[in-house]
Amino acid sequence: MMESGTIRRVLDLLQAPDVVTPTERRVSRAVVLFAMALIALAASWGVAAPILSGHEASMASMGIIADNMLKWGIAAPVWLPTDAPPDPSSYYCHHPFGIFWTTTLFVALFGNSDAICRLPAVIASIATVPVVFAIGRELYRPIAGASAALAFVCLPISLSFANFNALEVPLMLWCSVGLFGWVRFRKRRARGDLVLCLFGMSMAMNTDWPAFVLALALILIELGALRWRPLPSLRALAASAWLALSAVVIGGSYLALFHHWQKLGDLLASADARAGMPINVGLSRVLDGRAYWVDLMFTPLGIAIGKVGLGLIMALALVRRRVDQMAAVAVLAMCLAQYLLFRQGAEVHVFWPHTFALFFAFSVAALVTTLAAASRGWLSRRSDILAPLVSFALVAAALGAVVRDAIPTLVWARRTGGRFNEKGAFIESDGDKTFALRQFAKAELAPHARVGMHASMRHNWSTVMSLGGRVVESVDMKRGEPLGCDVAFFDLRFVEPLDVTDLLSAYDVVLMGPYAAVREGEGFEAFSFEESEPTLLERATRYPSEPVRALEPDPFATWEVAFHYGFDAPPPDDDPTTLEHVRIAHNIARLRGDSGGAEAFRAELMSAFDARDIELKDGTRVVGVRVSAGVSPSATILVEAAHGLPSGVGIRVQSRVLDRAALALTPPDPTTRVVGAPLLIPPRAWRRGLLYSLRVRLLPRPGRERFDMAFTGFGAPRPPSGPAPFELFRYP
Repeated sequence: MMESGTIRRVLDLLQAPDVVTPTERRVSRAVVLFAMALIALAASWGVAAPILSGHEASMASMGIIADNMLKWGIAAPVWLPTDAPPDPSSYYCHHPFGIFWTTTLFVALFGNSDAICRLPAVIASIATVPVVFAIGRELYRPIAGASAALAFVCLPISLSFANFNALEVPLMLWCSVGLFGWVRFRKRRARGDLVLCLFGMSMAMNTDWPAFVLALALILIELGALRWRPLPSLRALAASAWLALSAVVIGGSYLALFHHWQKLGDLLASADARAGMPINVGLSRVLDGRAYWVDLMFTPLGIAIGKVGLGLIMALALVRRRVDQMAAVAVLAMCLAQYLLFRQGAEVHVFWPHTFALFFAFSVAALVTTLAAASRGWLSRRSDILAPLVSFALVAAALGAVVRDAIPTLVWARRTGGRFNEKGAFIESDGDKTFALRQFAKAELAPHARVGMHASMRHNWSTVMSLGGRVVESVDMKRGEPLGCDVAFFDLRFVEPLDVTDLLSAYDVVLMGPYAAVREGEGFEAFSFEESEPTLLERATRYPSEPVRALEPDPFATWEVAFHYGFDAPPPDDDPTTLEHVRIAHNIARLRGDSGGAEAFRAELMSAFDARDIELKDGTRVVGVRVSAGVSPSATILVEAAHGLPSGVGIRVQSRVLDRAALALTPPDPTTRVVGAPLLIPPRAWRRGLLYSLRVRLLPRPGRERFDMAFTGFGAPRPPSGPAPFELFRYP
């Protein structure tokens, strides 16, 4: 009897009408403004930064597509620059075209730039917050809506991808607008609300395919409501009919166009590729492989809140007999359809579950509503004022723990182009590469120059965009024959040493760091990157994760590369001005037999390094490590060669997280991650007694990491004892 009485009491509290006070409204407005400010800061951080590689490189494709649409007067996306009007075989027909049209409008109004490629997403992320609040307010109460808005922006995935101008950010905005219209229409049956619903859903369906799942889910919910209301409103049925008609017209139009352009097979092949694993592969096996990514994007606490929230959403809808409160279940259906059916996409795109942020927001709204209703029973005095505020405070404390993990995740996202651990694979930001390409294109290339990219450049949309709209084509290794383009770019770290020798001997080569611009003619000059820390304003706008760079002629680097690849080059007469210059000056002194000069340069160099004395079996020694913090933490490893190593031997630097960050909810990343690219001077070309350096970008993960090193390949030197990957340092 006591248990049934308690249940009855809880049901009565949940069914009782919510009393909304002016205090609750004021607090709700303040919370929403705070949430908008938080996501605005995250989205605008580095908004004008050069677009780097990784997932964010897709934003460069948006700029390229916009340029093509404006230049050639086409409505379909073409994501590489062309020097002639593209035909339909070049059209990208894997998604609806709405996001491409939106970016094209921005480019037409403001011109093309890194900032403009991000701006639509920045605006969409900020605009989604008040719409989420409005939905939560209509479904439950103002403080629940404010909690939903705050929850939406506190998730790591929301902050990390707030300026990611791809599909998910605008999809969530337009789905939210459509849901708001649908919820309002179910309450008021006003024609204006129906128009708003159809507008939002139409925009969403022009953004990406999951919106069609949401539309279907809303229609099914409306039809399912017939069991609760045997005599449905004709307007309600008409609304479902209009929504279905919109989906058929929009979806059918795209399918007809794709069929007309003979791209329907391409769309189906893309869907099949994104599905990846067979559907009969167990769900637990699928999710186990993504466990860390899911924890990273939502935190374990956020995931737990979402699970509890699903039960509360359905319970409140049932107890209050509110069909519109099933809107969050429709959102969940959309999220699950994309995440579980297109498994390959979720395997390689950490942002794939971004739309779950909407469902999480509504879960928090349901949680606050439930707590506020239940707490009225024990907050006897002023319960109408205190109950919603106390409930919000409890949930806000939990969200504070979530956002504590979201901040370092946001920093990690910026440094890796949204790739995070890339499941252990080597990550290059390409910040230096895109800078070199932009500088060379601005100074050396005619507007319509034809550019070749060798596979070693690992080029993507960000590198293509860096060339200012010039036509880019792939080139093979050249051995004395004509290039076939005005300039070809190579990353010499990923080119066979004999091929590097051929390039240097047969062409005019300008080397910018490891990146070679190769043209017809003869000559060789090396430039080095001069890096400095950005100011606070620069870090906020243009350099959130990369140093400020300049390219300077470097006679020391010119001599070193020429010497090690077998060419005569006079040693520089200049005094060394950087640590790299001091290292090369030491080597020049050793080769000249100037032991006193070599020792002086070595002493100067080692004063800037933390000494190491790790001698391998063949006499090769790791003699120093220099770790630099700042906007882009890095480490320089100093090696003294005993002799040239066998062909194919390289250096592998890897890291693993030892401990999670203080107060973090997210578990430490279990992945052993590779850092560091091959050396520009390969170990096979090393000379006895000379010093060589390897600089690696740390891309630090949350927590404390251990960085290990090993020589790899057949005949690689090994430590006299202990494991081959030996510890170098820990960071931080």
